[in-house]
Amino acid sequence: MDNKTAAKALVQDEQTTASACYYALDLLLGPTWQAWEPESIWLELDDDGLDIPVINREKIMAVRSLFTTGRFWFDAQAFEKTAISFNNEYNTHVGVEDAPVAFINWAVFEADLLHKEVEKMTLEFDREPTNYTAIQLHREGYLITPEMLSWAEPYLTKLNCCGNDELNKKIRQLWASVPTDEDLTGVRFTETVIGVQLARQAVVRVHFDKMLRLRRKQLAALRS
Repeated sequence: MDNKTAAKALVQDEQTTASACYYALDLLLGPTWQAWEPESIWLELDDDGLDIPVINREKIMAVRSLFTTGRFWFDAQAFEKTAISFNNEYNTHVGVEDAPVAFINWAVFEADLLHKEVEKMTLEFDREPTNYTAIQLHREGYLITPEMLSWAEPYLTKLNCCGNDELNKKIRQLWASVPTDEDLTGVRFTETVIGVQLARQAVVRVHFDKMLRLRRKQLAALRS
């Protein structure tokens, strides 16, 4: 399978990551596609006989927005919609949808990585995405943030009524002792305060590892 054939297959597969959608369009439309109007993108792909699923259209528009508006880094609604679509899920476009912490974690990683790969720089999050992330962490019962979301920790601490420094330190130490290459799928943690917190961190890592493997496999297909 040549690169363009792989690109055509990927943009029509609902499980294609946002990164693979971006690089597939680079191959199919050229590196300036992100500056095109959405209608022009869909017409060009349609002329090529490609039927792009709605979920992939959302991913493509979210990726495009990273480079044309940057709203992901300062607007809570764009942040939420991007976090959902980057995890291969549909947006309902009805009110607040509450992107899960595991989704936020992956979306932040993928958006930052894409921006670094393309623009050779990363951006810092403004107040709205930071507050959104802290509130979601609080709702899901996190006492500490996953490492990727550490920028939201001061806000999470406030929501947790200042927290327990010694307990949080212990959780961090125990989590740091878990090998980063260990498969945590199905691992059971003790039903204690610390065990529950470690389990929440594990949920984020398992999802992250799954999405990272998918991204690597798809980009390898585009570059083979």
